[in-house]
Amino acid sequence: MVKEDAVADEDAVADEDAMAESAGWPGSCDGRAALFALGAGLVGEREFLFAVDLERHATQAYFRRRYDADLGYGFWRASFGGESVALHAARRAVDRLRRLHAFYEVAAGSGLVDGADFESVERRWRECNARLERAVREGEPVYGLSRYDFGTYLMHEMAALEERYCSDPSLPGMAVGDDEAERFFRSGSWTVDGRGAEFVEVRAHVMAELRKHKFVNIVNNYADAIVVEGVPWRALRALVEQTAMASARGGRSQPAK
Repeated sequence: MVKEDAVADEDAVADEDAMAESAGWPGSCDGRAALFALGAGLVGEREFLFAVDLERHATQAYFRRRYDADLGYGFWRASFGGESVALHAARRAVDRLRRLHAFYEVAAGSGLVDGADFESVERRWRECNARLERAVREGEPVYGLSRYDFGTYLMHEMAALEERYCSDPSLPGMAVGDDEAERFFRSGSWTVDGRGAEFVEVRAHVMAELRKHKFVNIVNNYADAIVVEGVPWRALRALVEQTAMASARGGRSQPAK
């Protein structure tokens, strides 16, 4: 059963909105009022909508799987089983931003990147595209893409930063000894040429996988410690409702070039 603009936890949303309003969260992002605080940083509309866009398909899959929802016209303004689609997407987006902020705070704290905030990532994206454009114009070889959209650049940068972190044993959590690596080896299944492998045969691979595993735990622990304050859930839900349908018709919630 679908009921437009119905939210099962309306009272909870109202209470949270009242708390957000009483907090009177100050500040601005890129010259515009911040929507809410995330740890030591502020989240503005563009950053929030970008995160919503990242969670678009997961939100659709959730409602399709749980309620066999019709994803056609009106989906983003609908509720299924008392769950608001837009509010669900907003909550997923805030959680995604908590994890993104944690990742970049860990990277910046280790000196791997200059600036952990959204505007810094945007700046590096634009600088990357400017370098690529200049290389193409001057006839220099360009390996890979000749231009990145923001989402692709973000994934590329995060993968590169994770690899750099996990390759540096001097960084927190990355000094791995053989005893720890052997315990990790015994907790899984490792093969070489289709047969069970001995630790010595796959030691380098085990070390690399263990470091990745530890890095993920470091980021997750950092994310769990981030306090999200002043979230106006009703306003975020309305923002998702207003923009999602337009984005579904071909627009993308990503920073301007």
